Amino acid sequence: MTHPARLLLPLFTVFLLMTAVGCGTSKKNLNGIDLHLDTISKVERNGSSVALTAVIRYTNETVVPIGITGSDITLFINGMEIQRVESTRPIGTPSFGSNTQETVFTLADASQASALLAALRTGSVSYRLETRLEIMSGETELFSKPISSGTVSLSGVDIP
Repeated sequence: MTHPARLLLPLFTVFLLMTAVGCGTSKKNLNGIDLHLDTISKVERNGSSVALTAVIRYTNETVVPIGITGSDITLFINGMEIQRVESTRPIGTPSFGSNTQETVFTLADASQASALLAALRTGSVSYRLETRLEIMSGETELFSKPISSGTVSLSGVDIP
């Protein structure tokens, strides 16, 4: 005769495996990554839209190098939302180090384009970056949602 515990052992094993697999697929939040707007290197007017080429600095405040596989960045200038940009360009950040990447943001709203250009002509603007970063660590998918703000100087940048 089979002991009742022997019948439950396979069911218990299947339950543990399903639980472990389910836990492994959820994304985990990773702290220790910051983004800042280093510079606006170029401003172009194309008809009724304005394109800003921004240099974004990714700073890693952790002890391990981090490879960012994708990003979703929204740029605000003086409180005005410019554009949300999704990128699949990878960028690596060394431990306790940083790296930069150029990103082009386009404001297509003609009525706001003039206001943006007027703000840029003042020589410096305030900014806010709202970000979601995708990071792969082995087979674990992580994410980070840094938000940063500050001011950036536009000295030396030609404003149309």
